[in-house]
Amino acid sequence: MDIKSTFSKKKLLTGENIDLVKSTVEHSSGLYQQIKSPGVLENLTIDIEDQFEFKKYLIYIENQWNLNHDFTFSISMKGVKNNPKQTFIGQASIYSLNFLHSRAEIGIWLGRANWSKGIAKEALKMLISHAFLDIHLNRLQAHIFTQNDSSIKLFEKLGFKREGLNERYVKKTNGDFNDVYVYALLFKNWVKINKEIESNKN
Repeated sequence: MDIKSTFSKKKLLTGENIDLVKSTVEHSSGLYQQIKSPGVLENLTIDIEDQFEFKKYLIYIENQWNLNHDFTFSISMKGVKNNPKQTFIGQASIYSLNFLHSRAEIGIWLGRANWSKGIAKEALKMLISHAFLDIHLNRLQAHIFTQNDSSIKLFEKLGFKREGLNERYVKKTNGDFNDVYVYALLFKNWVKINKEIESNKN
């Protein structure tokens, strides 16, 4: 069966502490402050110089959403919806979708103030479930900078396996090339992990 004609594309994913909302240019103000907080852009494959450039990036990913190439969500904290600058604290993405081979890339970033609070783990778990159960993908992969210890620990905790090293894979605007680890999670292994979790609860 052709999954491209059967998958479910959702604009809202609801979690316990957060929601994942389809990213739009209207989220620019709040998200820009988060992505420019210390330590964020250094570990991303994109570079953002100013708010105008960030708006262009958001317009681009909206277009990619419509083409079914990239599903990027803004991470929204529950209970603070009256202030957009506080509401949107990061993004989580399923991108580089390849329906022929049932695979995609997955990534996440958070503003520094919300690191180490379990938010990234919750968002990533929600996105993985969406990718496997709604979009019917078979493989998710991530490219993580070798120095990004927190992301490495997060992805490994959720079952991703390191498959190798890509040297000088990402070029930043300062001209530096960064090495990345390649991580992947297969649907069959994700199912197995969840069965083991449920079994341990009983």
